[in-house]
Amino acid sequence: MMKIIRLFCVLVASLTAIVAFLLQIGVVPSSKARPTLRRVPLHHRFGDATSSYFHSQKSVLSLYPGELPGYTGWARTDQTLAGNFVIQGFRPAIAGREWFVDVACSDNVCRRGGSAFYLRAYGPAVVAGTFDDHMDGSYRLNFHFFDEGVYTIEAVLTFSNPPPLANFPLGQNETEPGYEGYLLSGFPFQIEVGAHDVVENEPTDSASQRCGMEDLVGIGDQRKGRWVVVDKVGHKSHQRKGRSAAITLEGYQKGLNSLGILMEFVPANCTMIPPRNLSPRILRTCFSASKDEQMSPHIIFIGDSVMNLERLAFENFVHGSSVTTSFIPTHGGLDKRLDDVLVALQEIQEYRPNRSIFIIFNSGLHDIAQLCSIKYRANRAATLSYLDEEFRCVERYTELLRELASFLDKYPADVVAFRTTSAGWMKYGNYGFGFRPTSIQPYSLSPDIVKEFNEVATHTIRSGSERIVFLDGYFLSLARPDHREVSENNDIGKHLVHPGPEVVNASAAIWLMVVLDESCRELMDTVPHRSGPLHG
Repeated sequence: MMKIIRLFCVLVASLTAIVAFLLQIGVVPSSKARPTLRRVPLHHRFGDATSSYFHSQKSVLSLYPGELPGYTGWARTDQTLAGNFVIQGFRPAIAGREWFVDVACSDNVCRRGGSAFYLRAYGPAVVAGTFDDHMDGSYRLNFHFFDEGVYTIEAVLTFSNPPPLANFPLGQNETEPGYEGYLLSGFPFQIEVGAHDVVENEPTDSASQRCGMEDLVGIGDQRKGRWVVVDKVGHKSHQRKGRSAAITLEGYQKGLNSLGILMEFVPANCTMIPPRNLSPRILRTCFSASKDEQMSPHIIFIGDSVMNLERLAFENFVHGSSVTTSFIPTHGGLDKRLDDVLVALQEIQEYRPNRSIFIIFNSGLHDIAQLCSIKYRANRAATLSYLDEEFRCVERYTELLRELASFLDKYPADVVAFRTTSAGWMKYGNYGFGFRPTSIQPYSLSPDIVKEFNEVATHTIRSGSERIVFLDGYFLSLARPDHREVSENNDIGKHLVHPGPEVVNASAAIWLMVVLDESCRELMDTVPHRSGPLHG
Protein backbone atom coordinates (compact mmCIF):
# COMPACT_ATOMS: atom_id res chain seq x y z
CA MET A 1 0.00 0.00 0.00
CA MET A 2 2.82 2.39 0.91
CA LYS A 3 4.50 1.65 -2.42
CA ILE A 4 1.33 2.63 -4.27
CA ILE A 5 1.09 5.89 -2.30
CA ARG A 6 4.77 6.71 -2.98
CA LEU A 7 4.33 5.91 -6.68
CA PHE A 8 1.26 8.17 -6.81
CA CYS A 9 3.17 11.06 -5.17
CA VAL A 10 6.06 10.68 -7.63
CA LEU A 11 3.61 10.68 -10.53
CA VAL A 12 1.88 13.87 -9.27
CA ALA A 13 5.21 15.62 -8.75
CA SER A 14 6.35 14.65 -12.25
CA LEU A 15 3.15 15.93 -13.84
CA THR A 16 3.40 19.19 -11.89
CA ALA A 17 6.96 19.70 -13.13
CA ILE A 18 5.98 18.99 -16.73
CA VAL A 19 3.07 21.45 -16.61
CA ALA A 20 5.27 24.13 -15.04
CA PHE A 21 7.83 23.64 -17.81
CA LEU A 22 5.17 23.85 -20.55
CA LEU A 23 3.77 27.02 -18.98
CA GLN A 24 7.23 28.51 -18.97
CA ILE A 25 7.85 27.88 -22.66
CA GLY A 26 4.32 28.88 -23.63
CA VAL A 27 2.96 25.57 -24.90
CA VAL A 28 0.18 25.58 -22.31
CA PRO A 29 -1.44 29.01 -21.95
CA SER A 30 -1.44 30.54 -18.50
CA SER A 31 -4.70 31.91 -17.10
CA LYS A 32 -2.82 35.20 -16.71
CA ALA A 33 -1.77 35.20 -20.33
CA ARG A 34 -5.17 34.63 -21.87
CA PRO A 35 -8.73 35.41 -20.88
CA THR A 36 -11.28 32.80 -20.00
CA LEU A 37 -12.46 30.93 -23.09
CA ARG A 38 -15.68 29.04 -22.59
CA ARG A 39 -17.31 26.38 -24.70
CA VAL A 40 -20.85 26.55 -23.43
CA PRO A 41 -23.74 24.22 -24.28
CA LEU A 42 -26.88 26.12 -25.25
CA HIS A 43 -28.74 25.06 -22.10
CA HIS A 44 -26.09 26.64 -19.86
CA ARG A 45 -26.82 30.11 -18.49
CA PHE A 46 -24.37 32.58 -17.05
CA GLY A 47 -25.47 35.15 -14.48
CA ASP A 48 -26.30 38.61 -15.82
CA ALA A 49 -23.31 40.88 -16.30
CA THR A 50 -22.74 44.38 -14.99
CA SER A 51 -22.65 47.27 -17.47
CA SER A 52 -20.44 50.33 -17.01
CA TYR A 53 -22.99 52.32 -19.00
CA PHE A 54 -25.53 52.29 -16.19
CA HIS A 55 -22.95 53.39 -13.59
CA SER A 56 -24.41 51.11 -10.94
CA GLN A 57 -23.94 47.65 -9.54
CA LYS A 58 -27.42 46.52 -10.63
CA SER A 59 -27.41 43.56 -13.00
CA VAL A 60 -28.53 44.24 -16.56
CA LEU A 61 -29.92 42.06 -19.31
CA SER A 62 -27.56 39.97 -21.37
CA LEU A 63 -27.71 37.75 -24.45
CA TYR A 64 -26.58 34.15 -24.29
CA PRO A 65 -25.32 31.73 -26.99
CA GLY A 66 -27.99 31.01 -29.56
CA GLU A 67 -30.29 33.90 -28.62
CA LEU A 68 -29.41 35.76 -31.82
CA PRO A 69 -29.90 34.04 -35.21
CA GLY A 70 -26.93 32.95 -37.32
CA TYR A 71 -27.36 30.90 -40.50
CA THR A 72 -30.93 31.42 -41.69
CA GLY A 73 -31.23 29.58 -44.98
CA TRP A 74 -29.41 31.28 -47.86
CA ALA A 75 -28.00 28.96 -50.50
CA ARG A 76 -24.25 28.65 -50.10
CA THR A 77 -21.40 26.82 -51.73
CA ASP A 78 -19.41 24.14 -49.95
CA GLN A 79 -16.23 25.57 -51.53
CA THR A 80 -15.27 27.69 -48.53
CA LEU A 81 -12.00 28.15 -46.67
CA ALA A 82 -13.71 28.65 -43.29
CA GLY A 83 -12.39 25.33 -41.98
CA ASN A 84 -8.82 26.23 -42.89
CA PHE A 85 -8.62 29.11 -40.41
CA VAL A 86 -7.08 28.67 -36.98
CA ILE A 87 -7.09 30.95 -33.95
CA GLN A 88 -3.56 32.10 -33.21
CA GLY A 89 -4.18 33.96 -29.98
CA PHE A 90 -5.77 36.82 -28.13
CA ARG A 91 -5.29 38.82 -24.95
CA PRO A 92 -7.54 39.56 -21.95
CA ALA A 93 -10.52 41.78 -22.76
CA ILE A 94 -11.13 44.96 -20.75
CA ALA A 95 -14.17 47.22 -21.10
CA GLY A 96 -13.30 50.49 -22.82
CA ARG A 97 -10.26 49.08 -24.61
CA GLU A 98 -9.60 47.59 -28.02
CA TRP A 99 -9.55 43.80 -28.09
CA PHE A 100 -8.50 41.53 -30.91
CA VAL A 101 -8.12 37.92 -31.87
CA ASP A 102 -5.57 36.84 -34.48
CA VAL A 103 -6.51 34.19 -37.04
CA ALA A 104 -4.69 32.68 -40.00
CA CYS A 105 -5.60 30.57 -43.01
CA SER A 106 -3.48 27.49 -43.59
CA ASP A 107 -4.49 26.86 -47.22
CA ASN A 108 -2.17 27.96 -50.02
CA VAL A 109 -5.13 29.56 -51.80
CA CYS A 110 -5.45 32.20 -49.08
CA ARG A 111 -1.77 32.98 -48.51
CA ARG A 112 -2.16 36.38 -50.21
CA GLY A 113 -5.11 37.48 -48.09
CA GLY A 114 -8.21 39.11 -49.51
CA SER A 115 -10.90 37.25 -47.56
CA ALA A 116 -13.93 39.10 -46.15
CA PHE A 117 -15.58 38.58 -42.77
CA TYR A 118 -18.62 39.49 -40.72
CA LEU A 119 -17.76 39.97 -37.05
CA ARG A 120 -20.22 40.26 -34.18
CA ALA A 121 -20.04 39.98 -30.41
CA TYR A 122 -23.05 39.86 -28.12
CA GLY A 123 -23.65 39.72 -24.38
CA PRO A 124 -24.77 42.73 -22.31
CA ALA A 125 -24.52 44.64 -25.59
CA VAL A 126 -24.09 43.90 -29.29
CA VAL A 127 -21.13 45.27 -31.24
CA ALA A 128 -19.80 44.72 -34.75
CA GLY A 129 -16.11 44.18 -35.36
CA THR A 130 -13.57 45.12 -38.00
CA PHE A 131 -10.58 43.27 -39.39
CA ASP A 132 -7.06 44.00 -40.59
CA ASP A 133 -5.79 42.00 -43.55
CA HIS A 134 -2.03 41.42 -43.37
CA MET A 135 -2.10 40.14 -46.98
CA ASP A 136 -0.30 36.92 -46.02
CA GLY A 137 -3.23 34.78 -44.94
CA SER A 138 -3.31 36.21 -41.41
CA TYR A 139 -5.89 38.64 -40.03
CA ARG A 140 -6.54 40.60 -36.88
CA LEU A 141 -10.20 40.70 -35.85
CA ASN A 142 -10.94 43.81 -33.79
CA PHE A 143 -13.69 44.53 -31.26
CA HIS A 144 -14.34 47.38 -28.85
CA PHE A 145 -16.30 46.50 -25.72
CA PHE A 146 -17.90 49.21 -23.61
CA ASP A 147 -19.50 47.03 -20.93
CA GLU A 148 -18.10 44.24 -18.82
CA GLY A 149 -19.62 40.78 -18.91
CA VAL A 150 -19.61 37.54 -20.90
CA TYR A 151 -19.72 37.87 -24.71
CA THR A 152 -20.15 35.37 -27.53
CA ILE A 153 -17.64 36.06 -30.32
CA GLU A 154 -18.63 35.24 -33.90
CA ALA A 155 -16.29 35.37 -36.88
CA VAL A 156 -18.03 34.54 -40.15
CA LEU A 157 -16.23 34.05 -43.46
CA THR A 158 -18.45 35.84 -45.96
CA PHE A 159 -16.26 35.47 -49.06
CA SER A 160 -13.06 33.43 -49.25
CA ASN A 161 -11.62 35.27 -52.22
CA PRO A 162 -13.81 38.08 -53.63
CA PRO A 163 -12.73 40.05 -56.73
CA PRO A 164 -11.27 43.54 -56.16
CA LEU A 165 -13.78 46.40 -56.24
CA ALA A 166 -11.94 47.89 -59.20
CA ASN A 167 -12.98 44.87 -61.32
CA PHE A 168 -16.73 45.57 -61.08
CA PRO A 169 -18.91 45.16 -62.95
CA LEU A 170 -17.52 41.79 -63.91
CA GLY A 171 -17.39 40.79 -67.56
CA GLN A 172 -20.02 38.75 -69.34
CA ASN A 173 -18.02 35.54 -68.98
CA GLU A 174 -16.84 36.12 -65.40
CA THR A 175 -18.48 34.36 -62.47
CA GLU A 176 -19.31 36.33 -59.36
CA PRO A 177 -18.70 34.51 -56.05
CA GLY A 178 -21.64 33.77 -53.78
CA TYR A 179 -21.98 34.63 -50.10
CA GLU A 180 -20.66 31.82 -47.89
CA GLY A 181 -21.44 32.75 -44.30
CA TYR A 182 -19.65 29.93 -42.45
CA LEU A 183 -18.21 30.45 -38.97
CA LEU A 184 -14.42 30.14 -38.86
CA SER A 185 -13.00 27.05 -37.23
CA GLY A 186 -12.97 27.59 -33.47
CA PHE A 187 -15.89 30.06 -33.45
CA PRO A 188 -18.09 30.93 -31.74
CA PHE A 189 -16.46 31.07 -28.34
CA GLN A 190 -17.01 33.12 -25.23
CA ILE A 191 -14.79 35.57 -23.39
CA GLU A 192 -15.27 37.47 -20.18
CA VAL A 193 -14.73 41.21 -20.53
CA GLY A 194 -13.28 42.64 -17.35
CA ALA A 195 -14.12 45.94 -15.69
CA HIS A 196 -12.44 49.08 -16.93
CA ASP A 197 -9.48 50.16 -14.79
CA VAL A 198 -10.12 53.55 -13.18
CA VAL A 199 -7.21 55.86 -13.88
CA GLU A 200 -6.41 58.71 -11.52
CA ASN A 201 -7.89 62.05 -12.71
CA GLU A 202 -9.86 60.25 -15.45
CA PRO A 203 -13.53 61.33 -15.81
CA THR A 204 -15.73 58.58 -14.36
CA ASP A 205 -19.09 59.68 -15.76
CA SER A 206 -18.48 60.94 -19.29
CA ALA A 207 -21.58 59.11 -20.51
CA SER A 208 -23.72 61.45 -18.39
CA GLN A 209 -22.80 64.38 -20.63
CA ARG A 210 -25.31 65.40 -23.29
CA CYS A 211 -24.37 64.37 -26.83
CA GLY A 212 -23.28 67.37 -28.82
CA MET A 213 -22.48 67.62 -32.48
CA GLU A 214 -18.78 67.00 -31.89
CA ASP A 215 -19.60 63.71 -30.13
CA LEU A 216 -21.69 62.34 -32.99
CA VAL A 217 -19.97 63.37 -36.21
CA GLY A 218 -16.83 61.84 -37.64
CA ILE A 219 -15.86 58.99 -39.92
CA GLY A 220 -18.04 56.11 -38.76
CA ASP A 221 -16.50 53.23 -36.88
CA GLN A 222 -17.59 50.62 -34.38
CA ARG A 223 -16.29 52.67 -31.43
CA LYS A 224 -19.06 55.27 -31.70
CA GLY A 225 -21.43 53.18 -29.58
CA ARG A 226 -23.14 49.85 -29.04
CA TRP A 227 -26.57 48.24 -28.88
CA VAL A 228 -27.56 47.65 -25.25
CA VAL A 229 -30.18 45.02 -24.41
CA VAL A 230 -33.10 46.79 -22.68
CA ASP A 231 -35.83 44.13 -22.68
CA LYS A 232 -36.19 40.37 -23.15
CA VAL A 233 -39.60 38.75 -23.39
CA GLY A 234 -38.20 35.56 -21.86
CA HIS A 235 -36.71 37.33 -18.85
CA LYS A 236 -38.53 37.74 -15.53
CA SER A 237 -38.07 41.53 -15.72
CA HIS A 238 -40.27 41.79 -18.84
CA GLN A 239 -43.43 43.74 -18.08
CA ARG A 240 -46.45 41.82 -19.39
CA LYS A 241 -49.09 43.81 -17.53
CA GLY A 242 -50.91 46.34 -19.66
CA ARG A 243 -49.83 44.68 -22.93
CA SER A 244 -52.22 43.01 -25.33
CA ALA A 245 -51.77 39.29 -25.93
CA ALA A 246 -52.52 39.81 -29.63
CA ILE A 247 -49.76 39.23 -32.19
CA THR A 248 -49.41 42.28 -34.45
CA LEU A 249 -47.25 43.38 -37.35
CA GLU A 250 -45.94 46.27 -35.27
CA GLY A 251 -45.12 43.87 -32.44
CA TYR A 252 -43.21 41.64 -34.85
CA GLN A 253 -41.33 44.63 -36.28
CA LYS A 254 -40.28 45.83 -32.83
CA GLY A 255 -39.21 42.37 -31.68
CA LEU A 256 -41.96 41.77 -29.11
CA ASN A 257 -43.71 39.13 -31.26
CA SER A 258 -40.58 37.81 -33.01
CA LEU A 259 -37.09 37.58 -31.53
CA GLY A 260 -38.28 38.73 -28.11
CA ILE A 261 -35.35 41.12 -27.67
CA LEU A 262 -35.38 44.93 -27.64
CA MET A 263 -32.23 47.01 -27.82
CA GLU A 264 -31.24 50.64 -27.57
CA PHE A 265 -28.29 52.34 -29.27
CA VAL A 266 -26.03 53.95 -26.66
CA PRO A 267 -23.26 56.34 -27.81
CA ALA A 268 -19.81 55.79 -26.37
CA ASN A 269 -19.07 58.98 -24.45
CA CYS A 270 -22.33 60.87 -24.09
CA THR A 271 -26.07 60.48 -23.58
CA MET A 272 -28.70 61.26 -26.19
CA ILE A 273 -31.71 63.39 -25.30
CA PRO A 274 -34.69 61.04 -25.69
CA PRO A 275 -37.07 62.63 -28.22
CA ARG A 276 -39.91 62.10 -25.75
CA ASN A 277 -38.24 64.74 -23.57
CA LEU A 278 -38.51 67.31 -26.38
CA SER A 279 -41.93 68.90 -26.02
CA PRO A 280 -43.38 71.04 -28.84
CA ARG A 281 -42.76 74.09 -26.63
CA ILE A 282 -39.05 73.25 -26.30
CA LEU A 283 -38.74 72.65 -30.04
CA ARG A 284 -40.55 75.89 -30.93
CA THR A 285 -38.33 77.82 -28.53
CA CYS A 286 -35.23 76.22 -30.01
CA PHE A 287 -36.03 76.83 -33.64
CA SER A 288 -37.34 80.38 -33.15
CA ALA A 289 -33.92 81.12 -31.67
CA SER A 290 -32.22 80.07 -34.90
CA LYS A 291 -30.09 82.63 -36.69
CA ASP A 292 -32.89 83.80 -39.01
CA GLU A 293 -35.30 85.19 -36.39
CA GLN A 294 -38.74 83.56 -36.69
CA MET A 295 -38.00 81.46 -39.76
CA SER A 296 -37.89 77.84 -38.65
CA PRO A 297 -35.27 75.52 -40.12
CA HIS A 298 -35.77 73.50 -43.27
CA ILE A 299 -34.33 69.98 -42.97
CA ILE A 300 -33.44 68.37 -46.31
CA PHE A 301 -33.03 64.61 -46.65
CA ILE A 302 -31.32 63.41 -49.84
CA GLY A 303 -31.14 59.68 -50.47
CA ASP A 304 -32.91 56.41 -51.11
CA SER A 305 -35.77 54.64 -49.33
CA VAL A 306 -33.67 54.09 -46.19
CA MET A 307 -33.13 57.84 -45.94
CA ASN A 308 -36.85 58.34 -46.42
CA LEU A 309 -37.56 56.03 -43.48
CA GLU A 310 -35.23 58.18 -41.39
CA ARG A 311 -37.06 61.32 -42.56
CA LEU A 312 -40.38 59.87 -41.39
CA ALA A 313 -38.87 59.02 -38.00
CA PHE A 314 -37.38 62.52 -37.76
CA GLU A 315 -40.76 64.10 -38.53
CA ASN A 316 -42.33 62.03 -35.78
CA PHE A 317 -39.72 63.32 -33.32
CA VAL A 318 -40.36 67.01 -34.16
CA HIS A 319 -44.14 66.72 -34.51
CA GLY A 320 -45.81 69.87 -33.21
CA SER A 321 -42.88 72.13 -34.01
CA SER A 322 -42.57 74.57 -36.91
CA VAL A 323 -39.79 72.60 -38.61
CA THR A 324 -40.34 71.67 -42.25
CA THR A 325 -38.67 68.84 -44.13
CA SER A 326 -38.05 67.89 -47.74
CA PHE A 327 -37.08 64.57 -49.26
CA ILE A 328 -35.09 64.55 -52.50
CA PRO A 329 -34.87 60.96 -53.81
CA THR A 330 -31.83 59.28 -55.34
CA HIS A 331 -33.67 56.10 -56.32
CA GLY A 332 -31.85 54.51 -59.24
CA GLY A 333 -28.56 56.07 -58.15
CA LEU A 334 -26.79 59.33 -58.90
CA ASP A 335 -26.26 58.36 -62.53
CA LYS A 336 -30.01 58.66 -62.96
CA ARG A 337 -30.89 61.28 -60.32
CA LEU A 338 -28.04 63.75 -59.89
CA ASP A 339 -29.47 66.45 -62.19
CA ASP A 340 -32.85 66.22 -60.43
CA VAL A 341 -31.17 66.57 -57.03
CA LEU A 342 -29.27 69.71 -58.05
CA VAL A 343 -32.41 71.32 -59.54
CA ALA A 344 -34.43 70.58 -56.39
CA LEU A 345 -31.75 72.10 -54.16
CA GLN A 346 -31.60 75.20 -56.33
CA GLU A 347 -35.38 75.63 -56.14
CA ILE A 348 -35.35 75.37 -52.34
CA GLN A 349 -32.66 78.02 -52.12
CA GLU A 350 -34.54 80.40 -54.41
CA TYR A 351 -37.86 79.94 -52.60
CA ARG A 352 -36.55 81.13 -49.21
CA PRO A 353 -32.96 82.27 -49.66
CA ASN A 354 -32.39 83.30 -46.03
CA ARG A 355 -33.89 80.29 -44.30
CA SER A 356 -31.80 78.15 -41.96
CA ILE A 357 -31.10 74.86 -43.78
CA PHE A 358 -29.71 71.52 -42.61
CA ILE A 359 -28.86 68.83 -45.18
CA ILE A 360 -28.20 65.13 -44.65
CA PHE A 361 -27.43 63.11 -47.78
CA ASN A 362 -26.41 59.68 -48.93
CA SER A 363 -26.17 57.71 -52.12
CA GLY A 364 -24.79 54.18 -52.20
CA LEU A 365 -27.13 51.19 -52.29
CA HIS A 366 -28.78 52.08 -55.59
CA ASP A 367 -25.44 53.06 -57.13
CA ILE A 368 -23.96 49.69 -56.18
CA ALA A 369 -26.96 47.77 -57.51
CA GLN A 370 -27.34 49.70 -60.77
CA LEU A 371 -23.68 50.25 -61.66
CA CYS A 372 -21.90 47.21 -60.20
CA SER A 373 -24.16 44.24 -59.60
CA ILE A 374 -24.72 41.19 -61.75
CA LYS A 375 -28.46 41.58 -61.12
CA TYR A 376 -28.70 44.74 -63.25
CA ARG A 377 -26.23 43.76 -65.97
CA ALA A 378 -28.88 43.69 -68.72
CA ASN A 379 -30.38 46.97 -67.53
CA ARG A 380 -26.98 48.69 -67.73
CA ALA A 381 -26.49 47.55 -71.28
CA ALA A 382 -29.87 48.97 -72.26
CA THR A 383 -29.72 52.32 -70.43
CA LEU A 384 -26.08 53.46 -70.15
CA SER A 385 -25.00 54.95 -73.47
CA TYR A 386 -21.37 55.30 -72.37
CA LEU A 387 -21.01 51.64 -71.30
CA ASP A 388 -18.02 49.80 -72.75
CA GLU A 389 -15.52 47.14 -71.72
CA GLU A 390 -13.46 49.72 -69.82
CA PHE A 391 -16.39 50.88 -67.66
CA ARG A 392 -15.77 50.60 -63.92
CA CYS A 393 -18.63 51.30 -61.53
CA VAL A 394 -16.52 52.76 -58.72
CA GLU A 395 -14.99 55.32 -61.08
CA ARG A 396 -18.42 56.45 -62.25
CA TYR A 397 -19.71 56.63 -58.66
CA THR A 398 -16.69 58.70 -57.60
CA GLU A 399 -17.24 61.13 -60.46
CA LEU A 400 -20.94 61.61 -59.65
CA LEU A 401 -20.45 61.88 -55.88
CA ARG A 402 -17.66 64.42 -56.33
CA GLU A 403 -20.00 66.63 -58.36
CA LEU A 404 -22.74 66.43 -55.72
CA ALA A 405 -20.34 67.08 -52.85
CA SER A 406 -18.84 70.06 -54.67
CA PHE A 407 -22.31 71.57 -55.10
CA LEU A 408 -23.22 70.99 -51.44
CA ASP A 409 -19.91 72.38 -50.24
CA LYS A 410 -20.95 75.79 -51.61
CA TYR A 411 -24.64 75.49 -50.68
CA PRO A 412 -25.93 77.99 -48.06
CA ALA A 413 -26.70 75.52 -45.27
CA ASP A 414 -25.90 75.55 -41.57
CA VAL A 415 -24.80 71.91 -41.60
CA VAL A 416 -24.22 69.48 -44.45
CA ALA A 417 -23.74 65.85 -43.38
CA PHE A 418 -23.00 62.73 -45.38
CA ARG A 419 -24.54 59.66 -43.74
CA THR A 420 -22.53 56.60 -44.71
CA THR A 421 -24.48 53.90 -46.54
CA SER A 422 -26.23 51.44 -44.26
CA ALA A 423 -25.24 47.77 -44.29
CA GLY A 424 -27.50 46.47 -47.01
CA TRP A 425 -28.10 42.89 -48.08
CA MET A 426 -27.39 41.42 -44.65
CA LYS A 427 -27.41 37.63 -44.63
CA TYR A 428 -25.90 36.22 -41.44
CA GLY A 429 -28.39 36.72 -38.62
CA ASN A 430 -31.14 38.03 -40.93
CA TYR A 431 -34.31 35.99 -40.48
CA GLY A 432 -38.05 36.08 -41.14
CA PHE A 433 -38.34 35.34 -44.87
CA GLY A 434 -37.49 32.62 -47.34
CA PHE A 435 -34.24 32.68 -49.31
CA ARG A 436 -34.53 31.04 -52.72
CA PRO A 437 -32.80 27.68 -52.32
CA THR A 438 -30.87 27.76 -55.60
CA SER A 439 -30.01 31.47 -55.87
CA ILE A 440 -26.60 32.69 -54.76
CA GLN A 441 -26.21 35.93 -52.85
CA PRO A 442 -23.52 37.72 -54.91
CA TYR A 443 -20.67 39.87 -53.63
CA SER A 444 -22.03 42.87 -55.53
CA LEU A 445 -25.11 42.73 -53.29
CA SER A 446 -23.50 42.34 -49.89
CA PRO A 447 -22.53 44.48 -46.88
CA ASP A 448 -18.90 43.79 -47.83
CA ILE A 449 -19.10 45.85 -51.03
CA VAL A 450 -21.06 48.53 -49.12
CA LYS A 451 -18.09 48.85 -46.78
CA GLU A 452 -15.77 49.41 -49.75
CA PHE A 453 -18.13 51.99 -51.27
CA ASN A 454 -18.24 53.87 -47.97
CA GLU A 455 -14.46 54.05 -47.96
CA VAL A 456 -14.53 55.46 -51.50
CA ALA A 457 -17.28 57.94 -50.57
CA THR A 458 -15.57 59.30 -47.46
CA HIS A 459 -12.25 59.68 -49.27
CA THR A 460 -13.94 61.43 -52.22
CA ILE A 461 -15.85 63.89 -50.03
CA ARG A 462 -12.98 64.62 -47.64
CA SER A 463 -10.61 65.34 -50.50
CA GLY A 464 -12.95 68.00 -51.89
CA SER A 465 -14.58 69.53 -48.80
CA GLU A 466 -13.56 70.44 -45.27
CA ARG A 467 -17.07 71.59 -44.49
CA ILE A 468 -19.12 68.42 -44.96
CA VAL A 469 -19.33 66.31 -41.79
CA PHE A 470 -19.95 62.57 -41.55
CA LEU A 471 -22.52 60.51 -39.65
CA ASP A 472 -22.30 56.75 -39.35
CA GLY A 473 -24.99 54.63 -40.95
CA TYR A 474 -22.91 51.52 -41.63
CA PHE A 475 -21.76 50.22 -38.25
CA LEU A 476 -25.02 51.37 -36.68
CA SER A 477 -26.84 48.84 -38.89
CA LEU A 478 -24.06 46.26 -39.31
CA ALA A 479 -24.46 45.04 -35.74
CA ARG A 480 -28.21 44.43 -36.21
CA PRO A 481 -28.91 41.83 -38.92
CA ASP A 482 -31.52 40.53 -36.48
CA HIS A 483 -33.53 43.76 -36.83
CA ARG A 484 -34.63 44.46 -40.40
CA GLU A 485 -37.74 45.98 -41.96
CA VAL A 486 -40.74 43.65 -41.96
CA SER A 487 -43.77 44.14 -44.22
CA GLU A 488 -47.13 42.37 -44.21
CA ASN A 489 -45.97 39.86 -46.82
CA ASN A 490 -42.27 40.04 -45.80
CA ASP A 491 -40.84 41.27 -49.12
CA ILE A 492 -37.37 39.79 -49.46
CA GLY A 493 -35.89 42.87 -51.17
CA LYS A 494 -36.83 45.38 -48.47
CA HIS A 495 -35.98 42.88 -45.74
CA LEU A 496 -32.46 42.52 -47.08
CA VAL A 497 -31.87 46.24 -47.63
CA HIS A 498 -33.92 48.19 -45.05
CA PRO A 499 -32.97 48.32 -41.36
CA GLY A 500 -35.72 47.92 -38.76
CA PRO A 501 -37.32 50.64 -36.61
CA GLU A 502 -34.76 50.55 -33.80
CA VAL A 503 -31.94 51.29 -36.24
CA VAL A 504 -33.93 53.85 -38.22
CA ASN A 505 -34.98 55.69 -35.05
CA ALA A 506 -31.41 55.72 -33.73
CA SER A 507 -30.09 57.21 -36.97
CA ALA A 508 -32.85 59.84 -37.06
CA ALA A 509 -32.30 60.70 -33.39
CA ILE A 510 -28.56 61.21 -33.97
CA TRP A 511 -29.32 63.63 -36.82
CA LEU A 512 -31.86 65.42 -34.62
CA MET A 513 -29.21 65.87 -31.90
CA VAL A 514 -26.89 67.48 -34.48
CA VAL A 515 -29.61 69.87 -35.66
CA LEU A 516 -30.58 70.83 -32.10
CA ASP A 517 -27.01 71.29 -30.95
CA GLU A 518 -26.30 73.64 -33.84
CA SER A 519 -29.59 75.54 -33.40
CA CYS A 520 -29.84 76.02 -29.62
CA ARG A 521 -26.99 74.44 -27.68
CA GLU A 522 -27.59 76.34 -24.43
CA LEU A 523 -31.28 75.44 -24.36
CA MET A 524 -30.49 71.77 -24.97
CA ASP A 525 -28.19 71.78 -21.93
CA THR A 526 -31.31 72.34 -19.79
CA VAL A 527 -33.28 69.38 -21.20
CA PRO A 528 -33.16 66.07 -19.25
CA HIS A 529 -31.08 63.52 -21.12
CA ARG A 530 -30.46 60.62 -18.76
CA SER A 531 -33.55 58.45 -19.32
CA GLY A 532 -36.12 57.45 -21.90
CA PRO A 533 -36.03 55.50 -25.15
CA LEU A 534 -34.83 57.07 -28.42
CA HIS A 535 -37.96 55.92 -30.19
CA GLY A 536 -40.11 58.16 -28.06
